[in-house]
Amino acid sequence: FHRTIEGPIVVKPRMGASSIGVCVLRTEQDLDQFCLDSPAFSGDEPAYLIAEEFVENEMFNVDGVTADGRTLACWPSRTSSCLGFEEGQLLVASQLDADDERVPILRGLVTETIAALPRHDRMIFHAEVFLSPDGTYRLNEIGARIGGAKVRELVTRGFDFDPVEWYVRE
Repeated sequence: FHRTIEGPIVVKPRMGASSIGVCVLRTEQDLDQFCLDSPAFSGDEPAYLIAEEFVENEMFNVDGVTADGRTLACWPSRTSSCLGFEEGQLLVASQLDADDERVPILRGLVTETIAALPRHDRMIFHAEVFLSPDGTYRLNEIGARIGGAKVRELVTRGFDFDPVEWYVRE
């Protein structure tokens, strides 16, 4: 895979959180060293890793809830890179202002994605979207969960609405 793309790759555990175990491999030597050092390759168990193209980006989260096929809340936040988390760098998210031109683009991308997924009676969602230097938006991932980095607190304070409490009470 590393040889099939032009730039660096990201290797990460298939299951995990907070970018723990995520590595950016920029060269063939980085890949060789990763294969030698990674505990994922020791023992008899499969490695359970994902490899993706690394995308230089500005990162956004889009968080919200759906019920009965309708999006009830959906709001984007600008997020610092998660890649420095293991080195102790701060992970910071701040909601975008209502008049920010990126809000309708991010909300549209995520609501279209949710509409294409199997329908759930109710769901909390957390999406990661990358904005590349060339202006391209790329959906990195979306999950049926609340986001980390105090996203729950951002939504609760910003909209006087606790998505986790809503989910449990419904």
